[in-house]
Amino acid sequence: MAAVDNGENQADHLAPQGRYWRARLAVRCSHVAARLCRPVSRLSAGLWREHRLMTFALMIAAVPRIISMLGFRPALFTQDSFVYLRYSLHPGPNWMRPTGYSFLLLLLRPFRSFYAVSGVQHLAGLAVAGAIYGLLRWRGVPAWGATLAALPTLVDPRQMWLEQSILPDLWFEVLAVAAIVALLGRRSPAWWQATIAGFCAGWATITRGNGFPLIVIVLGCLLIRRVGWRRTGVAALACAVPVLGYMTAFYVANGQFALSQGDGLFLWARTMSFANCTIIKPPPSLTRLCPQNQPDVPRSPVPAWSWQFLASERKPAAYLWDKRSWLWAGPHSGMNSRGNKLALQFAIRAISAQPLGYVRVVARDVLLTFLNTDRALKFSVRPHVAGLSRSWRATVAQYGGTSTNSHGVQPWAFLMLGYQQPVYFSGVVFALVLLGGLARIIRRRRERRRGGPALVAWVAAAVIIVLPVALSEYDYRYALPAVPLACLAAALTFAPPPRPAQRASQLSAAGIEPPTIAVGRTSASAGVVRSDLGRTGIESCHPVFRQAHVLRPGTSDHNRRPDAVVAAGRRGGCLTGSCRGSLRRSWPRVFSAWPGWLGCHGGAS
Repeated sequence: MAAVDNGENQADHLAPQGRYWRARLAVRCSHVAARLCRPVSRLSAGLWREHRLMTFALMIAAVPRIISMLGFRPALFTQDSFVYLRYSLHPGPNWMRPTGYSFLLLLLRPFRSFYAVSGVQHLAGLAVAGAIYGLLRWRGVPAWGATLAALPTLVDPRQMWLEQSILPDLWFEVLAVAAIVALLGRRSPAWWQATIAGFCAGWATITRGNGFPLIVIVLGCLLIRRVGWRRTGVAALACAVPVLGYMTAFYVANGQFALSQGDGLFLWARTMSFANCTIIKPPPSLTRLCPQNQPDVPRSPVPAWSWQFLASERKPAAYLWDKRSWLWAGPHSGMNSRGNKLALQFAIRAISAQPLGYVRVVARDVLLTFLNTDRALKFSVRPHVAGLSRSWRATVAQYGGTSTNSHGVQPWAFLMLGYQQPVYFSGVVFALVLLGGLARIIRRRRERRRGGPALVAWVAAAVIIVLPVALSEYDYRYALPAVPLACLAAALTFAPPPRPAQRASQLSAAGIEPPTIAVGRTSASAGVVRSDLGRTGIESCHPVFRQAHVLRPGTSDHNRRPDAVVAAGRRGGCLTGSCRGSLRRSWPRVFSAWPGWLGCHGGAS
């Protein structure tokens, strides 16, 4: 009996201790949870306080993207989609086009779901808009202007169509924007920014066949900025890693050190829009490549700029994939290196003999990018591919766990079809953005203000628009990745120049020592900055500052010989704070060693 009482007393004694430790553990856990949640709450509060407009736009843009995922299942397929899916199941280089997109599909293959692919691609589209917004805000563009520049990427239904499709163009856009944003993040990019820009440009090259000029833009920008051979070399090495790796794999598979062997075929198909063999006079081995020897070619000439010509002209892809053409007849029929070599020879002869015809066709199709795209790439309940063949069905089933073709699911498909009717980024507005951005860049360069970052983005957008038309054919999905870059270029022309403190950090990062201006005493390097206010001396950053004299090195305080007089009081100018661009033009001898140190600043007067 005593033993039982002793056990009960011990249990009564331990019960309060157990409750104490449980309560203490609960308090500790609550403190840890509060510490973990505090950065998240601060981040959300900061986003809402500083970037409320963009946060609201992102939330609105997410709604139609979710509707498109629910309304068009499992994803949007084209004929090219099955090529990339097949090479994601069996990794390797394709003979005709680069398959860098297949490596990205390979990373999502463990999910065995097209919802994962389309979801990641929709998030990538939102990330593109966020990157545009972030760069513009860092450059000093107000929140409403940065949000306006990102708006076409956020709300355009053709952008959402591209994100819902199994095509490489969306990732080409992501990589191109990432390369340009990393390149323009600072006036002198750090080594890691140069690495990111180079790697993204290199991966974009193996994602789409006409992405090589991005490498030229990235490396050319670094050379022009004179960031140093180390950073330029790191960027070149980062570009070379994906490109040389893919070319090595292509050499192992096809015996040729290249990205593809289909460039000649695409260029030959492009020349079918203007080639005239009576002018070209090809040798007998190339005669069967002439347009008049291809099937279904109209025999009667049609005026080049007439509506009848636009309605009856065959697209270059029709020549390429017609099974009755020369490419698919003969002992060496089909897509092979021999056919690519013959096609390249004919294309070079055609362009050399008719350069104006080639320029005319390219210019016409570039104009179609802005005049014929208001309803291109629409969502439709009809699938783009009428029916899946047995091999295509097996590829879809093996990758995504389903064998169904693209189909609409109501009521979500109806909502998306209704959304795309009034909301779209007009081609005319696209042209105005490009032309307006170019005009602003030219004006800023004439005013000796900074226009280099905007010019880089504008050139990248122009290259993405023109190059596919020049090398293959016109298709708006090829030009769609240029939209965010064109909007970025136009918005950058309204960015204020960097503040002196920000400029000092940029010069320090570039290894340049900022100048030190001595007030009231002689400076051997820059002279003396004196005040003509008389009794009070210079009062930096004050609106009453009227005039300043710059003394030549070696002059005394009593024997002043001013080089220039700057009347900056009525504009709120100063020497050490928000200086105006007239200082650099007025004191060329003083600040010639540090170009742009006292650059123009758009602060309030």
